[in-house]
Amino acid sequence: MGASFFRPRQADIAGPLPLSTNGSPRMIAHCVFLSFSSSQTEEARRAILCALVALAETLDGVIAVQAGPNRDFEAKSPNHSHGFILHFRDRGALRAYDEHPRHRELGKELVSMCVGGADGLVVYDIEY
Repeated sequence: MGASFFRPRQADIAGPLPLSTNGSPRMIAHCVFLSFSSSQTEEARRAILCALVALAETLDGVIAVQAGPNRDFEAKSPNHSHGFILHFRDRGALRAYDEHPRHRELGKELVSMCVGGADGLVVYDIEY
């Protein structure tokens, strides 16, 4: 069986539409790439990622979550050692996650663990 890929329409690339082609709300992939400080142990890195995954698993509207080390097979992102991706049902679910008190606590801790604080994180929100 061959791989299947999501192929966006040109209009989606130029600027996201508020709805998908079938009229349903568009989902969001919230992608966070981390440049942990060298002073952070692998155990500490794993613990914060596990806490974020645990939070995501309790929230309505989270469809999937992945987290782990960057394998960087193409050698394009050596400064980002770890990352996580949360797939949300819609913008409202992402907003609820963003406003959740535990997310705010974990976010502060995560920023403190990264090189340059908030500059050590890259966040992409892809609507699909």
